[in-house]
Amino acid sequence: MFSYWIYQHLQPKAAVLKMGHPAQMKAISAGKKKSDKLDARTIGNLLRCNLLPECFVMPPALAALRQQMRFRRTLVNNR
Repeated sequence: MFSYWIYQHLQPKAAVLKMGHPAQMKAISAGKKKSDKLDARTIGNLLRCNLLPECFVMPPALAALRQQMRFRRTLVNNR
């Protein structure tokens, strides 16, 4: 929900950027043994096999249009 701005900030600096779906990533990493090293290895394996559960990232043009429509709705409601 709040990771869109982080994605937009990192996108120009990365060749390929993927954002994992948080709920599905939580299900993947839920286990008895939990450490950052094991989680990184699991995510790396998923990326290598092209099985990382990605979430939808809205293109900047569509995000700007959505923001404009929200502003318009606010103006109409206040009127």
